[in-house]
Amino acid sequence: MQLRFFLFLSLIVLSSDMLGQESLGSRDRCIAPIVELKADEAKYPGAKLIKNTSNLRRKTGIALTATGDRISFTGKIVDSSCVPIPGALIEIWQADMTGAYTFPVSGKKISTDPNFGGTGRFYTDNEGNFSFLTIFPGTYADRAPHINYRITHPDFQESIGAVFFEYHPSNAKDPVLAQYKAQEQAPLIAQKMTPGSEERLTDRNYGVKIVLKGKSTFRRY
Repeated sequence: MQLRFFLFLSLIVLSSDMLGQESLGSRDRCIAPIVELKADEAKYPGAKLIKNTSNLRRKTGIALTATGDRISFTGKIVDSSCVPIPGALIEIWQADMTGAYTFPVSGKKISTDPNFGGTGRFYTDNEGNFSFLTIFPGTYADRAPHINYRITHPDFQESIGAVFFEYHPSNAKDPVLAQYKAQEQAPLIAQKMTPGSEERLTDRNYGVKIVLKGKSTFRRY
């Protein structure tokens, strides 16, 4: 009986070690964007213009929602070893359904949707997760729909970039996204998280993993 218990316990320990090694291997596959996106319209508008909310579909205190297809934009912020980063501040800003921002952008009209918030912020939880409720951004000029972001954390360098949407036909012609090879675009594309045909681009949940360069103080996960 004791021998059986010893063999069973040994099997559990061995299995745990194997799972740990597999987990370490998966973390090594985390790749940060080679060049962060800093197009003119992606410039950080400043903390005063970023609203303290995770719901961009409406303005605080107003029940009415913005015109456009509702989507959720969720994700996880990790370090270069895929260790989640808690307490990271992610600030986002995007265009409304017509492709207009809620603040002045060179050569573009300001959004006329009275209910569209346009900006938001979120602190990641203990597993590095964030979540926003918003609308599917519109296209303008030759730009594909995207959400701009800025991430700050005391232990990491500021990261400014943008996230595009999986399967959108405009991605192929976007001049900023075109700077990257196909394999380099992966960290910049939010994947659909709900089932459905590839043709349905809106009314979905989108998720992305954003990798910051460097190592977290929490070495293992």
